[in-house]
Amino acid sequence: MMTFNTFINTYFGKASDYDRVPTQDPVQCVDLIKYYLRDVFNIRAGAWGNARDYYECFNSSSWGGYKQMNNAFTRIANTPSFVPMKGDICVWSMNNKNGHIAISEGSGNTKTFYTYDQNWNGKQMKKVKHNYKTFLGVLRPKRTVCDDVNIRTGPGTTFKVLGEKKTGEKVTIYETKGNWGRIGDGRWIHLNYVLPL
Repeated sequence: MMTFNTFINTYFGKASDYDRVPTQDPVQCVDLIKYYLRDVFNIRAGAWGNARDYYECFNSSSWGGYKQMNNAFTRIANTPSFVPMKGDICVWSMNNKNGHIAISEGSGNTKTFYTYDQNWNGKQMKKVKHNYKTFLGVLRPKRTVCDDVNIRTGPGTTFKVLGEKKTGEKVTIYETKGNWGRIGDGRWIHLNYVLPL
C-alpha cells in the first residue's frame, strides 16, 4: 500500500480513469477517490454512485461501500469551525445530483482550504483552493495504534490517564495540538503511537 505522500506524487498532474464510467466522459473526480481507496487503504471501490453519495450514503447499509468505508473512515459533518485534515476525503453537494469529491491537502482555515482534485477546471489532478460553499463534510481515515498508548484528559503528559489504547486498535483523530490528537471528548493520545497516513 502507498502512503499519502506517495499517492499524491504518483497521481499529481495525471488524468486517471478507474473504471471507464461513464464511457462518454471518463476521468471523473470519483475516479481519483477510487484510486486513493485502493492504493492507500486497500479498498476496492465498486459502482458506489456519485461523489456526494460517498458522504450522504455513508451510514446506509444498502450503499455498496457501507461496510468497507465504515471500517476505515469516520464521517464528520461540516460546521462553522471545521477545517479538514490531511488525507480527509472532502465532499460537496454542488447543489446538483453529482456533487464533487477531493482529498484534503491538510492546510486551510474556516474560510478556505486546499485539496487535491481531479476533474476540476481540467481533468488532471491538481492542488485547488476551495471555500465551504455547499461543503457537506469529510470522511476521515481511521488511524491504527502501533504501540500501546495512554489515553489522557488533555494534550500532554501532565494530564490524567483515563485508560489505554492497544496496538492494532483503530482511532479517529478529531483535532491535533502539537504531537497530540483528540480521539473523543476529553480523550487525547500522543500521535507517535499511531501510524501516519
